[in-house]
Amino acid sequence: RAAFKDFPNVLLHQKAVAGEFGRRSIRSGSNWLTTTTEKGNEVEAVTLDSILPCDLLKIDCEGDEYEILFSSKVDCHRIVGEYHDLDEKRCGRSLCDYLVSRGFRIDLFRPETNGTGMFAAERT
Repeated sequence: RAAFKDFPNVLLHQKAVAGEFGRRSIRSGSNWLTTTTEKGNEVEAVTLDSILPCDLLKIDCEGDEYEILFSSKVDCHRIVGEYHDLDEKRCGRSLCDYLVSRGFRIDLFRPETNGTGMFAAERT
C-alpha cells in the first residue's frame, strides 16, 4: 500500500478486482487488450465486496464488469461506468436490470454504436 503525498486519504493497492479471490494475469505490451500474458505478470485479485462500501464507484474494466458486479452486493450509493455488450447475458441491459434488482435507479443508460455504452445509477 502506498499513499499519495497530496492526497493522504487515498491508498493505492497493487491488486485486481474480480469475481473471486485468487491470482490474475495482467496483459501488457503495445496492445494490452490483445497481448498474451508473460509468466510472472500476475497480481492478487480481490472481490468488490471486500473493498466496499463506498459512496461512488467508477468502473471501467473492458468487459469484466459483469464478472465483478454480478458476483457482488454492490454496496455503494452511486455507480457510474462503461459497459461492453458481449452476449445476451452480458450486455448493458442485463447490467441495468441487475442494478435495479439491487435497489438502484438507472439515471443514465447511453448505448454507443460500437457495442459499448455508459451507465449511471443511484441507490434509491
